[in-house]
Amino acid sequence: MPLDRWNRLDPAERRAILDAAAGQFAADGFHGASINRILKEAGLSKGAAYYYFEDKEDLFLTLVRARVGALVDAALGDEPWPAKDFWGWCDRLSMQVFGALMADPQSWALAKELYTMGPGARSPRVAAMWAEVLDWTEQLLTRGQAMGAVRDDLPVSLLAAVGLGVGQALDTWFVTHLGEPAAAPEDAAALMDGSMALFVRLLAPDR
Repeated sequence: MPLDRWNRLDPAERRAILDAAAGQFAADGFHGASINRILKEAGLSKGAAYYYFEDKEDLFLTLVRARVGALVDAALGDEPWPAKDFWGWCDRLSMQVFGALMADPQSWALAKELYTMGPGARSPRVAAMWAEVLDWTEQLLTRGQAMGAVRDDLPVSLLAAVGLGVGQALDTWFVTHLGEPAAAPEDAAALMDGSMALFVRLLAPDR
């Protein structure tokens, strides 16, 4: 998490830093990105990054949270949790988020970097971020159970772990095998449909 003074920084300055960071991380990857180049592009001194962030990983995860959080918030709109048609809601959410990623090569590249830092990552900060995703997944599946759309013969914590594991594997495959995000959108849509069907077979109750 960024240091407290980051949240007190003017929003325009935060945006300038994150935009510069997005360009660097997308172009050169996490390991190749240079803090000094990011700061230079944002018009800041060399020491400024450590005034707001603990290190490069802290900056990267702050950027991912901001970018991905904005995409998810936009996709959720006025329906933050499914009220009916649980699997239809999940399908719409995944298609909208994935579509937004495909439309933005920079965000696509950031997602690719993120998925090299999966739930098994050694970094406590990366692990903590994935733990938040797991918690959200468990809450979602609990709602699905209440709606009769998710199986209840296994603990919801186990279902969430399975769902997150499969989702992470699918997302990693997508961002590493589809090449340029704008390529073959019809193939991507078909793969997304098949992926959602896989989740339904795994997590929906037997009928």
